[in-house]
Amino acid sequence: MRLIITIIIIIIFSKVYSQKEVGNELLSPLGSNHVLIGIENGELAKNVDGLFYYEYDTLKLPEGKGLIDDFTTNKFKPINAQPGDPLVTDTTWFHLYRLGVPDTMGSEYMFDTTYYTLIDTILGFGFDSLVYANVAFGSIEVLVYDLCTYPPTSYLDTVWPNSAYIDSVWPTSTIIVPFTDPNPDLEQDSVVVYKVATSILDTGYLWIDKFAYLNNTYAVDPPSYGVVTFDGLDEVGYPYNFISTSAGQGDYLTSVPIDLAFRTDGTPWGVSDSLELSFWYQPQGLGNEPELNDSLVLQFWSPSDEEWASVWFAQGSPLDTFKRASIKIRTVNYLMSGFQFRFMNYGALNGSLDHWHIDFVQLKSNAINDETLQEVAIQYPVNTMLKEYTAMPWKHFKESPESNMLDSVNLRVANSWTLSVAANTTKYDVSESGTMLTTVFADNATSSVAARGKLSIPIDVYQDAAWFYYDTAVSDTSAFFDVDFNFTGGVFLTKSNETFSLKQTFTNFYAYDDGTAEAAYGITGTQPKLAYRFTTPLSDSLFAVKIHFEPSVNDVSLDPFILMVWDNAGPGGTPGNVIYEEPLLTTPKYNLGVNGYYVYQLSEKVLLNGTFYVGWKQTTSSRLNVGFDKNIDNQDKIYYNVSGTWANTSYQGSLMLRPMFDGAQPTGWVSNDDYKLFATAYPNPALSYLHITMAETGSFEYQLIDLNGRVLVQNKFVNRAQISVDSYAAGIYMLKVSDKMGNFTILKVIIE
Repeated sequence: MRLIITIIIIIIFSKVYSQKEVGNELLSPLGSNHVLIGIENGELAKNVDGLFYYEYDTLKLPEGKGLIDDFTTNKFKPINAQPGDPLVTDTTWFHLYRLGVPDTMGSEYMFDTTYYTLIDTILGFGFDSLVYANVAFGSIEVLVYDLCTYPPTSYLDTVWPNSAYIDSVWPTSTIIVPFTDPNPDLEQDSVVVYKVATSILDTGYLWIDKFAYLNNTYAVDPPSYGVVTFDGLDEVGYPYNFISTSAGQGDYLTSVPIDLAFRTDGTPWGVSDSLELSFWYQPQGLGNEPELNDSLVLQFWSPSDEEWASVWFAQGSPLDTFKRASIKIRTVNYLMSGFQFRFMNYGALNGSLDHWHIDFVQLKSNAINDETLQEVAIQYPVNTMLKEYTAMPWKHFKESPESNMLDSVNLRVANSWTLSVAANTTKYDVSESGTMLTTVFADNATSSVAARGKLSIPIDVYQDAAWFYYDTAVSDTSAFFDVDFNFTGGVFLTKSNETFSLKQTFTNFYAYDDGTAEAAYGITGTQPKLAYRFTTPLSDSLFAVKIHFEPSVNDVSLDPFILMVWDNAGPGGTPGNVIYEEPLLTTPKYNLGVNGYYVYQLSEKVLLNGTFYVGWKQTTSSRLNVGFDKNIDNQDKIYYNVSGTWANTSYQGSLMLRPMFDGAQPTGWVSNDDYKLFATAYPNPALSYLHITMAETGSFEYQLIDLNGRVLVQNKFVNRAQISVDSYAAGIYMLKVSDKMGNFTILKVIIE
């Protein structure tokens, strides 16, 4: 089936973004600036050359629950095919055709008549001065294909050769070189498009694109911890348009083709079957409020009409609770094989703005008018099992593992149904590199979740020596633990939302944040200072600071600041004496993509022990806009100084700033300078698949290299990757993982 997307043109209107300012502090939405992330405005237009066009099998609609996605698992089809992969074929499309065949590469044409000009002379004076003849070239009919769309559309056009010959009849003259216009109206070009055939592995996917953002951090009081967020950023975190006043169609989320003609038993679907699409939606969440002119839209695709039609929309509004929307499918032009639906948002296109969130999308039959959701689910992610941090240096954790663990962790459960539900079994499993270490159960045998209520279920972590702390014997240098939380309260719609997985990372840095920014934080004033409190249990050398700056519309990339470290000798434990002041000025740096960090290395290492503050002193009054995580509150650790006195921030959240320590760097890991890129590869040895997990969020690339230096496979990935290795000979290989800044790590892996 061929998917045709209709482009809807809307009026562009000026946007005014809401900002929350308190004194010299400002918390603002996430805008973007194309200059700051190193690309030209307009460069992000989709390029058909190299496009991968995916075919999709048509899904049958199951009886009962139908098709459902609560976004707690990833049902987005992977868009990661490469030339030469199985099921991948390529086709070359040409821009210009003549007489049914592609024109010669290099051919150029004009839309207006071109001429052959012959010049005579007057009385033999030795110079050409009289036009003797001016003969038009014959026109040519070409078939022109638009290579900016797929499938390419075509039209016939009449053109002329891009040439003008000038000749002379003066005996001593020679023919002048033919003249061609340096800017032809048409010239031959070509693109290669790759088609990816369907696979038997495709049955678990419900979505064919990835423009909307699958996450568990942006919604407020959601039915389950997974949502999809719509804003003005594309699938790799770039704005759709960098013009600050731009508005239009932003993200969209498109379903796979669905057979609404026949059931699985071959009987036809009909209007009387009460087919319904329902979903839950919320404006803003922890993001930016969509304005009245913004909207969230639902469209249906008619296979017979071959067009999209809008069937529902919601206007922009301030933060509200999740509400249910339902649309009956009552017309026969949708009751066909190949039916699809898609969500899209209209709003600002120059950043992560005008947010909408959706959850629990369900297409089913025999729907009744019920505004409730019969489901109990884990509502929020667990960000850490540590008492203070989401990540810390492994060497520092090992100094006193018991004191670094939480006493207990709370698993938040939401009941969206009208009846109370018993909370049966709640537990967590801890594993490292695929090896199970322990299971801990909660004591909630008599608990129940009230109708349309919430319940926080405590599970012991470290109360005394009988409970759990991360095993310090698994590694000397770094460690990565998987913690799988599970709640059993009776399966209703889907089982996936009864489980949540936490990746606890121990490498060489401290972190309070969860790795995602919901806003940008900045301070103003005369040489204002910003300080962030940390505590280390041992003496170690601070060698760098990782910071996520947001590339805002106002360019501050040339505004210098000075990295600084203070002790806590100020009044009430506030920043006191300056321990270190970086002698070199630096400026905000930006990584491409979503939530990337830039590593600022210090000119010299700073030996620290106990409580300290790290931050900066600005040389201008401009807001530098550091990423701000609204999900984890560390307000008490953030201080700013604009008048000689330190004050605690007015905002609840965490700065995306992470100090890095030298003593925690693992030996035997290869990387440039002092900065280490942390990756784990497992199982090792590997038999069929090798999994890669990164300690940081971002875009990376891996290369599997044999001992002769040959690159066997190379691919880009985000956060995690899986490599099929069963076709390679048993032996030792090198796995190189690199980021966009040129940092890399090389791991030795064994294939059995």
